[in-house]
Amino acid sequence: MMGMGALCRISCLVLVVVGGLAGGVWAVDAQPKATVVFLVRHAEKGTMPKNDPPLTEAGRSRAALLAKMLRSASVTAVYSSGFARTDQTAKPVADAVGVAMIRYDARNSRTLAKTLRREHAGGAVLVVGHSNTVPALLSALGVDRASQPVIADTEYDNLFIVTIRGEQVTLVRLRFGTTSGA
Repeated sequence: MMGMGALCRISCLVLVVVGGLAGGVWAVDAQPKATVVFLVRHAEKGTMPKNDPPLTEAGRSRAALLAKMLRSASVTAVYSSGFARTDQTAKPVADAVGVAMIRYDARNSRTLAKTLRREHAGGAVLVVGHSNTVPALLSALGVDRASQPVIADTEYDNLFIVTIRGEQVTLVRLRFGTTSGA
């Protein structure tokens, strides 16, 4: 488990990165406001039932840490693919920021990307996906293919921050919580 000092440093880093990348998500200026998409793979999952396992204790701890980190990041929407593990990762954040979770079809990254750009322009959202859907959504959001991550099946500690300002798309990849296997 991570101490409060380390949590504060990570939370402050996230806010500084988001504030710096967004360059005015909260400020009024002549440029369009940036859209910020926080994107994570679900936290650590169990093994049973095979088709839809819930989070493990480590996964629940990671989800709680994510909620603490994003509580002050002006998140206005939280998306989950509707599996137990993604719902259980997303719900603490949704509860912390006072919004309902929105279910999305993880098989259709292009539609989700269009929705995020259209319905959340100038805002900040969290999307919880899977090791195979996170890279697809990054691509659909306009992240350069050279920056596309490969997420190992044992890897749960990535926090991707995509900032969209017009046609300019930037990606920051952070790690949070206990290091997971790569």
